[in-house]
Amino acid sequence: MSAVVIAEKPSVARDIAKELGAQTRKQGWFEGQGYYVTWAVGHLVTLAEPQDMDVRWKTWHRSHLPMLPGNWPLKVIDKTADQFQVISNLLNLDTVDQVICATDAGREGELIFRYIYEQAKCSKPLQRLWISSLTPEAIRQGFNNLRPGREFDSLAAAAQARSRADWLVGMNLTRAYTLLSDDLCSVGRVQTPTLAMLADRELEIKNFQPKDYWVVEVKGPKTINPQFTGYYFKAKPPFSKLKGTDYKPERFDQAEGEIETIKDNLKANSQTVLHTMGKTITLKPPLLFDLTELQRRANRLHGLTAQQTLNIAQNLYERYKLISYPRTDCRYLSQTVASELESNLANWYRKYTDQLTNSPLDNPLPKRMVDDSKVTEHHAIIPTGKPISWEKLGPDEAKVLDLICRRVLAAWQPDYKSRTSYIIMGHDKQADLTYARGQQVLEWGYKEVEGDRSREEKSSSSLPTELEKGFQFSFDDSKIKKRTTKPPPRFNDASLLTAMETAGSKLDDQELQTVMSQQGLGTPATRAGIIDTLIKRSFIIRDKKTFEVTDKGLDLIKKVQPQVKSPKMTAEWETKFRQIQQETLDLKTFMLEIERHVSSLVDATDQIQADSPEESQPLVVNTDVDLKDVLTDRFGFDSFRPYQSEVCETVFKGNDLLLVMPTGAGKSLCYQLPGVARGGTTLVISPLIALIEDQVQKLQQWGF
Repeated sequence: MSAVVIAEKPSVARDIAKELGAQTRKQGWFEGQGYYVTWAVGHLVTLAEPQDMDVRWKTWHRSHLPMLPGNWPLKVIDKTADQFQVISNLLNLDTVDQVICATDAGREGELIFRYIYEQAKCSKPLQRLWISSLTPEAIRQGFNNLRPGREFDSLAAAAQARSRADWLVGMNLTRAYTLLSDDLCSVGRVQTPTLAMLADRELEIKNFQPKDYWVVEVKGPKTINPQFTGYYFKAKPPFSKLKGTDYKPERFDQAEGEIETIKDNLKANSQTVLHTMGKTITLKPPLLFDLTELQRRANRLHGLTAQQTLNIAQNLYERYKLISYPRTDCRYLSQTVASELESNLANWYRKYTDQLTNSPLDNPLPKRMVDDSKVTEHHAIIPTGKPISWEKLGPDEAKVLDLICRRVLAAWQPDYKSRTSYIIMGHDKQADLTYARGQQVLEWGYKEVEGDRSREEKSSSSLPTELEKGFQFSFDDSKIKKRTTKPPPRFNDASLLTAMETAGSKLDDQELQTVMSQQGLGTPATRAGIIDTLIKRSFIIRDKKTFEVTDKGLDLIKKVQPQVKSPKMTAEWETKFRQIQQETLDLKTFMLEIERHVSSLVDATDQIQADSPEESQPLVVNTDVDLKDVLTDRFGFDSFRPYQSEVCETVFKGNDLLLVMPTGAGKSLCYQLPGVARGGTTLVISPLIALIEDQVQKLQQWGF
């Protein structure tokens, strides 16, 4: 008897087949040693389209909403139907007595497999391969510790809940809002709240009114090294109560009057250091990478988009076997993985030895990086320990892998320490005060190996040591500087990923906020895809490194109800998904709740229509239009052909008619001209597409 092993991708199936000894290559699978190793290509099976569930749903009509399937039939995706048939045939072989799920170890991987298993009508015993690395050792160890498929039934149920809920929202609300707007309005559970965040920022920018203001800037004496820059500000004793945020230049609405007097006084009077304050900041090494943090850092340092980083990381995982599973939302390691890290490091860390203060081989991984309770499906992203041939990697692959290696080594390094200093100066304790700020790095610590030192050294600015309390001097110069307020910046990949990850921070409900702080909008594995979907659907455009929301995107967010564009719905549902996975909520109960919720959202769109009477008012026709003028000005003809004038006049007045004319007699003008004259939209139904193409071409030539 044999077993069928189903991987998620061909490359993974090839690696598994090699370790199992299934060396015979067939059309769509590997065979040998009692195994058939085959693969999906991502999703092969998905939920059926509405028209496949109910023929009435093929038509987009308000009376058909909400669409609530009584059952949930599946559909094989056309472009990969051949590979599905390969898998189905293998699963149903009489010689096969068990099935091994080897798709990615996570919710989406489980869904990919379960849909294939169900659509193939397979009921054979199921086992699960659950690994976080594709090295030969990890694969062999995984097959030595296969787990019963029933252990993952709750994970599969959570995945089905997510899939069905997204179908209900996407299919119903997309149709509901499209019917309201004459344009395709794609609505999604995660997509729309993400677009709403972008749209809110876009409106802030569009509505922003820049305003000029002026500040007084002073320069310390050239005899003091380094020469420092300070600013006039207003503060009252005791200065010891001031916070860092209190040190900001005083703004003036005009460049004359009081500001000129202050500038002159500062230059003319000797100054005394009245107060000094310093604060030491200590930053511990950052936690290890999950996918979102890796995408953020790759975007900030190397300009890679979220999708590019995901693709590269997936390649480093699948093709090169150099990193652990990348689609993780965890930034910790388990005790077991941490204990294996020393032997892992030995194969690659020496490239970085000149940047290390502490050797990673001398001490175990710090405890703050290790937490079994926070490692659920997968641990943080780390190198696998396979020797790295850097010269065989592409430039961007090397950059991403370098980030991962440096982040792991940073865990052993000392804290980063810096000191921010402030001084307050004045010739009088009550008036014309100035301040200066300086920042000095005391210890670079982990930032040495993370590569931040070379970038941050340029921005470091320490204050002269002479500037102690009581020190007297005169400013070398004082100037009035013009500045202009700036709108908030547009989102880039890094800041948008952060906004998606922390979307729950705006929720009032503390429990939901906690869930969203753990999950956010989407998952690390899907956020890049959501951004790309918004671009493909023309809701946003990428302008160099930032995102700009289109009029289409702004219009959609203006229309949708607050609960659809708020992250609250996503937070509530994510809570339910977790409860299903933890077996404290059943799938059937969840689906009944979702159906009620979607029904209420669809019903609420009727109120949007009621609140927009201008969109449903009948067309008002200007009856003063001279059709002869339209004929000449718009169509370029001097006179009507026989019968055209009477016909056009009848149609223009809104009357029905039946017209029979021979070919070439000018029938087209009889509806084109009245349509232009009346305004609004003319619907033309023709028996042949060729006739319409010809008319469209002529109309375009005439400037329509």
